[in-house]
Amino acid sequence: MMQDHHCGHLPVVEAGIYVGLVAEEDLLEHASVDTLRSILPLLAAPAISGEHHFLQALTLATEQQIEVVPVLGEEKDLVALLTLSSLLQELARFLGLQEGGGLLVLEKESNQYSFSEISKLVET
Repeated sequence: MMQDHHCGHLPVVEAGIYVGLVAEEDLLEHASVDTLRSILPLLAAPAISGEHHFLQALTLATEQQIEVVPVLGEEKDLVALLTLSSLLQELARFLGLQEGGGLLVLEKESNQYSFSEISKLVET
């Protein structure tokens, strides 16, 4: 089913509580196992709460190399899944990349960083 829908990760929920993410590789590696229950202890459980900023979700996705980021409620229940694609779209909107204008990138040595210096450069 994951191959048919081009999905590399799916959340596993038991009794309404998020348990972890299962990857296609996990399933192929444990193909002789009859049920998911036997590999539950092996699953990683990356997730964020709904209170986190989307950039934290994007950071988690890139650090963990996952295609979906589970969003949990207060009771560790799964309330949403953020796809990497939707996070990248939100990043583009956040950076204003669809609007006219330019993106200014300033590179400074960390020991030469001061907000007043950057302000002067931007004003210039």
